[in-house]
Amino acid sequence: MAAARTDLYYVPESLKREFSTHELAEFLDQFKAFDTSGDGGIDVNELSTMMASMNVHMERTELLQLIAAVDENNSGQIEFTEFVRMMSNLRRGKANKLGRFMQLAKQAFEIRREFTATVTTPIPGCVIEPFPKDMRQWHVHIAGPETSPYAGGRFTFHFEFGHEYPYEAPSVRLLTRVYHLNFIVLVDGSASAECLTQLWNPDWRSRDLIERIQALLLAPDPALMEPLYNSAEARLELQGLRYAGTTVRSFGLDCLRLFHNDYEAYCKHARDTTAKHAMRAVPPS
Repeated sequence: MAAARTDLYYVPESLKREFSTHELAEFLDQFKAFDTSGDGGIDVNELSTMMASMNVHMERTELLQLIAAVDENNSGQIEFTEFVRMMSNLRRGKANKLGRFMQLAKQAFEIRREFTATVTTPIPGCVIEPFPKDMRQWHVHIAGPETSPYAGGRFTFHFEFGHEYPYEAPSVRLLTRVYHLNFIVLVDGSASAECLTQLWNPDWRSRDLIERIQALLLAPDPALMEPLYNSAEARLELQGLRYAGTTVRSFGLDCLRLFHNDYEAYCKHARDTTAKHAMRAVPPS
């Protein structure tokens, strides 16, 4: 009888040839994130916990069936070799339900890595709070720049990372009421940040987006709003929404005109709105 293999993370040469060293290292990081016990296998409890953290919920029976589909040695766990083979099948277009989940999980780990990077190297004036059970959603609290009309305010943004991230921008909405030409105030008092999607580049990450928001709070950019207000489709969409007795589009245009025609009045309105709605505990710099 052959001796038991002691290398928990063994990968046969046939599989090693399919992936780069970097890819294999990423697989190992992802595998270890699931294997919280460190015993070299992902069991049903570990799989359930990780799925729940991504807001995916399955019955235990179904989870056991998913594991059994890739558990070649009937250990009751997914071992690293089996995990890599599953990723190989995914690449070949032979993915099962578990493989597709692992693909989404890889993206979630990337988002988690971005968050961890902001903890290691904080963004001044910003605090990020991921949702406890969904790493794809964040609350991002940004302090108003000291030399701006938003000084002293705390502005909370909701980030939601879609399945196409980073090739598509995350959905961004400002939850704190604000008077700012780049954030279109909606009927519920929140604000759309649609103009930011125009700036998005797949090379960007969440840090780049947050820093761009900070730059807009410091120096609003009227040029970003021209496509939104001048597009016929956007005009119709905004015309249908109402805010404080006027259309959202008209409200936004009034804000834009005031910025151009009476900057001091614009700043006073921004300061007053900040004092009324955003003067709460400000995140540390």
